[in-house]
Amino acid sequence: MRLSKNKLIWLAKFFFSTILLTLLIYKVDLVGFFSALKKVNIFYLSIALITQFLNIFIRSLKWQILLKVHNIHFPLLTIQNFNYMSIFFNNFFLGTLGGDIFRVYIISQNSLDIRNATSSIFIERLTGFISAVFLVVLFGLFLFMNQNYFFKIRHVKLLIIIFCFLLFFIIIMLYLYFRYFQFKLKNKFDKIQSAVDLLVKSLMSYRRHNNILLLSLCYSMLFHILNGFSLFFLVKSTHTITSISAMLFVSPLVSLIVMIPVSISGIGIQEGSYFYYFQQFGIESGNALAIAFLARSTLLIWGLVGGFIFFTKRNINSKSQ
Repeated sequence: MRLSKNKLIWLAKFFFSTILLTLLIYKVDLVGFFSALKKVNIFYLSIALITQFLNIFIRSLKWQILLKVHNIHFPLLTIQNFNYMSIFFNNFFLGTLGGDIFRVYIISQNSLDIRNATSSIFIERLTGFISAVFLVVLFGLFLFMNQNYFFKIRHVKLLIIIFCFLLFFIIIMLYLYFRYFQFKLKNKFDKIQSAVDLLVKSLMSYRRHNNILLLSLCYSMLFHILNGFSLFFLVKSTHTITSISAMLFVSPLVSLIVMIPVSISGIGIQEGSYFYYFQQFGIESGNALAIAFLARSTLLIWGLVGGFIFFTKRNINSKSQ
């Protein structure tokens, strides 16, 4: 039986995730790993979960204002439910983009406006990407100038590469944002051209709302900062000493790395990235993997909350104008 292209891609990602996790287990001091998990401080773990709850709230506020640009109105609690459910699909079904696909679907089902739903998520992702790279560069430079950390010798190029990548990405996005609508397809692709034109027109509507874009960037910045604090509390929960500035560097950096679509839901990529950078900051291998494991576990917890909402409130009645 011939496998479809999607199944082959899924199998390749599964294989890659398995290889990465196997290599991690091989390199880790398993005694130290289980010892760190047994000694987890519940107080700091709880603070990390509360911080993540606040983060989902901030993400919901951000998405709500982006939807309002298109005159799509949902109560904040409904938006939060959508976000919880998207985390569920990210973790258990469709992979890293699964949550976004679900959000486009659920908004289009309630507002019958798939292009505006898509453009709101695109802008949400774009502002999130820009703020993540900004924080990586900012705290990377801070650590470079003030601390004797690993990248002072071996990883100076990392900051330069990230900065160049950000510059290149912004130039490409600006070009697409302001020029792509002029691109014309051949007559036989009229339907595709029409769909692309409608989507680009939807994106262009944000040009008239600079205040919304600025507020969205601020929410994104706060989102990544809270993520950094959440990671800091997870580190503290394993009785490991680190600095908040180091976590404000590592957290957005790993979120950027996880965007690379080569594994299932970032499994293996996220854990491997955390493990590598934690070790560079002097955290022992057992503790480093334990922190990565806790970071994944907290995501699964919110995913289960989203699954509960999905299966108990599948018919969400929302007001859309």
